[in-house]
Amino acid sequence: MPQNIVQKFEYIHENQAIRKWQKVEFDISKPLNIENKFYIISFNPQQGFITSIIDKQSQKEWVNKEHTYGFNQYVIGIRGENAAQRNYFETVGGFKKVTTTLYKHDNDYRILVEGSERSYYKGMEILSEFLHKAFGVKLPPFLLKIAYFFYQLFTPSISVTQEIIIPSDEKRIDFIQHVKGSAPQIAEHYFAYPVASQELLYDSAFSVLRWGSVDKGGNIIPAAKNTAPFKSINDTLYPFQWMYGLPSSLYFDSFVLLKNGTQYVAFVSDSSKAIVPVNNDNTEGFYHCCIGWSLWGKLGLGRDLPDTIAFKSTFTSFRAQTKSEAIATAYQFSFGISGYREGAKIRSTNKNVKIIYSQPISDRKIVLGIFELSGTQQQALLHCNSKKHIIKVYYSDINGKKIKDLNVADNGIQVVLRPHELLLITLELL
Repeated sequence: MPQNIVQKFEYIHENQAIRKWQKVEFDISKPLNIENKFYIISFNPQQGFITSIIDKQSQKEWVNKEHTYGFNQYVIGIRGENAAQRNYFETVGGFKKVTTTLYKHDNDYRILVEGSERSYYKGMEILSEFLHKAFGVKLPPFLLKIAYFFYQLFTPSISVTQEIIIPSDEKRIDFIQHVKGSAPQIAEHYFAYPVASQELLYDSAFSVLRWGSVDKGGNIIPAAKNTAPFKSINDTLYPFQWMYGLPSSLYFDSFVLLKNGTQYVAFVSDSSKAIVPVNNDNTEGFYHCCIGWSLWGKLGLGRDLPDTIAFKSTFTSFRAQTKSEAIATAYQFSFGISGYREGAKIRSTNKNVKIIYSQPISDRKIVLGIFELSGTQQQALLHCNSKKHIIKVYYSDINGKKIKDLNVADNGIQVVLRPHELLLITLELL
């Protein structure tokens, strides 16, 4: 079970003068190896990414070493979204070159990776097709590539600083990505997590606990931080979405969960909840999408990011005998990292029973998802703090369709949950 104690680190990048963190000299030509009681971690200081994470308890290697990119490597990705080509997905390593610095305090380690965005020319055929379909303008990809070369030549590139924090007394690895400079071009800006796993699962804010294989259809969610003048290019291209569909990406609510036998990895982030699976069979991990696709970013109305933007995420691994136990553990870990944001209207009196889903389906009707975390049967009182009174409550499906009545007393509801059970109930308010 991961520990849920959250230490308050000051970020090296934000304050280089923190005296407690001491710079550690090392041979940059050799792998950097860091070991604590939880993990053995190997890092490539010349390339700027993790090459190995071994869980010491299970002896499980979590990094897929056959993957194109390293673990936490900065990656520039281009998808065929705006030309409606679902299968188009091109990536390139994001850094021209990197500088790696190691810091230590007691037995805690921090790795600092700094670099600048490389020039890239992928995606010109997608842009050419988009211009043709959307505006009837025919420009061959090679002309766009030449124009793009000169545009990048005279436009400051993005700079990225990555921090990897390895605390000695918690089973977790923290990643902080600091991005500043020019707005994104025709790309999304990712960080690769090639986890050696058999299945990728996630809990979705848009459907209760999408605990299954990734949807291979168009499930695009503009979840990453898009710095363009428009919230998302998707907002301007609904005809293309409905006609052709879009490439798959996912939006998780609390965690991403990766399974390999009885071993699991949980990935948590509050900064950006958008991921793109490496492939459709879910065996090679995912890309964490931190700055979204923006046609109007550089090409149309190029502008700088107003400030440095930080994207924070956390990794842990653990053993679970069942998928339900793993999901409960992932929830506990995510609550420990991000906190539990209890709704203002409905509260649970039992700390082991959490409301993990709350979706209004009308002005006076709410569907709740209630989950048992401890692995034992639990009873809880769900109390409504709203000025509106509960007039009816019942077990339901995700759409609020009634299955069985529940009793209401003093604007509260008594529920009993089996170990790791998910209950869906619907409240009708006066």
